[in-house]
Amino acid sequence: MKNLILLTVVAFTAFSFVLTERASKYPEGLSEEVTAFLDKEFIRTTENSDLRADIQTKFFNLFDEVDAVNVQYSERNGYYYLVMGTLKGVQKIELLKVEEEDVEKEIYSYIDFSHINVSASTTYCRKGNGNPLPVCPTTCDDYPVGSCIGIICGVAPACLQQ
Repeated sequence: MKNLILLTVVAFTAFSFVLTERASKYPEGLSEEVTAFLDKEFIRTTENSDLRADIQTKFFNLFDEVDAVNVQYSERNGYYYLVMGTLKGVQKIELLKVEEEDVEKEIYSYIDFSHINVSASTTYCRKGNGNPLPVCPTTCDDYPVGSCIGIICGVAPACLQQ
């Protein structure tokens, strides 16, 4: 009987840790449908602080702080980074298109920022990645902010990558 009680307590504790970890993995406000979709495409979390700092510098108008970068993969769009961080104290995520070489080297080079002047008003082009609605169309374009979920694939207005 003691063993049964002990086993029940251990199982409940382990289950609680799983629920807590899942709940804190993504910022609040994402639906279960979106988080399940992201979980399905998850490969690994990179621990590379230089990559986090580089993304924070290049996308300074999207993030005050980059907390984590997950490597994701979908058959439709290939590799992308799921970037989690904060902007003005609010947790958020962004999806950044990358190539396999970026993933292997743990860098971000898909958009070449050496010829692009990013300012606080810079907007980014997105393309749909099959996320639950509202999903951006599959072409890389400058869709209105907040109108759809999509992978950042260029800088507006011409959707430049360099």
